[in-house]
Amino acid sequence: MRKFYGIISLLLVFSLLNASSGFGYHAPTHRLFNMRIIENNVNGFSLDSYLRDELALTGGIKQKFQSSEGPEI
Repeated sequence: MRKFYGIISLLLVFSLLNASSGFGYHAPTHRLFNMRIIENNVNGFSLDSYLRDELALTGGIKQKFQSSEGPEI
């Protein structure tokens, strides 16, 4: 039983030490990812085509939305 708790403790410590790899990217990196996806085809995926064809947003990536709480976004 003592060996079992030792193994569990090691796994827990290892998991906590390795947890930083699960954190997300910082805001500037997310912004770069988003811009790349918006402006380019990524692995055959086009956001503009997807918005036009699948979601029927005729403006694609340039589609404007009117918010009931404020100015156009």
